[in-house]
Amino acid sequence: MSKSKQKIADQHTAMESFMDVIEVPKLVVRRTALEQVSTCPAMHSLIRQKKCVDRSELTEVGEAVHQAIALATIEYVEAGHGMTRDDLLDEVRCQLRGVRPDIQPKAIQAADRALWSWADYVSRLPARTILAFDGGDRTTHPDQQDRTRTGQLSWEIAGAGRSDYIVTAELDLLHATRSPEVLCEVDYKSGWKVWDYEMIFDSFQFSFHAFLVFKNFPTVNFLDVRIWSTRTNQLTAPVRFDRRDLDHINARLRRAVGDYDMYGKLDNAPAWPYPEKCSICPCSLHCPSSEALFSDVAKGPKEAVRKYVVMGEALKAQKEALKAYVTLTDQDIIIEEEGLAFGRDKPSAERWPADPVYKIKDDKPKKEKANGKRAPKNKA
Repeated sequence: MSKSKQKIADQHTAMESFMDVIEVPKLVVRRTALEQVSTCPAMHSLIRQKKCVDRSELTEVGEAVHQAIALATIEYVEAGHGMTRDDLLDEVRCQLRGVRPDIQPKAIQAADRALWSWADYVSRLPARTILAFDGGDRTTHPDQQDRTRTGQLSWEIAGAGRSDYIVTAELDLLHATRSPEVLCEVDYKSGWKVWDYEMIFDSFQFSFHAFLVFKNFPTVNFLDVRIWSTRTNQLTAPVRFDRRDLDHINARLRRAVGDYDMYGKLDNAPAWPYPEKCSICPCSLHCPSSEALFSDVAKGPKEAVRKYVVMGEALKAQKEALKAYVTLTDQDIIIEEEGLAFGRDKPSAERWPADPVYKIKDDKPKKEKANGKRAPKNKA
């Protein structure tokens, strides 16, 4: 090397020694958090700060059903060809009987109709065709001993400068089909929601799943997604996601990551209210957009409309919670000091009145103010 080139190389080395090597941190963010922020940053903020509870008995029951199916699937995969449909059916029923005692009856009820059909479906899948599933981190694939069959798929996405993100989501069941270009995902739902083609195709959850499948399985060009509603034993027709649509999915996901990068750690994130969202939001009663009214709407008419929407849906949610309490306790809520009550006013009534708030009827005999004696009865 010439002296001039050596001098330039030495200068570069010297300059590099003064430069700080900045490593961008990698943060793991789950699909649920991304979807929450994309739906409404305020909702995610309140849940993250534990100012509202994003859990219910229905959630607990759903997790119990998923766990029972996952444990039964592990047994099937590890047994290879050693489990029949009836063996698998016995196993999943055994797992359901062993869930937490307080929710066991409802978990069995939420899954019972689908158990035979589910066992029949899975038992027809050769064990090696099950590529990933909930609980699959405990098993390996016979063709890939260095990789588990975890349903937790992930991929790294560059952030907006603050950090890079590893986005992740868990699939209930992913299996091969007759075509090497097509994989099939089956997602178990134990709630009451009825899914159709457009709902699945437009869903953030399944667009996200398609993104992860296409990134983790580069030779796959199509993902068929099916929803299995265990309460009604309804399995939807396949909804196909195409690798050619990956640009649209990628843009949607990157925007979600950008929103998370901007709002994900804020304690006072903005609300994006719409009636359809606020009516099912677990945080509507705690939302900043449902707090004090404006003294002068003219100063902020747009924000006033937002507050109006959120407050209306929050009141509906509160009404349903009160009705559920009355139904559970089988008695109206009485506020004696104010002469008010909430409920049916007639325990035998089958339908709720239009306005469950009513005045208490005072049937007690009044005392005379003068001498404290009971008022005389009217003589015939």
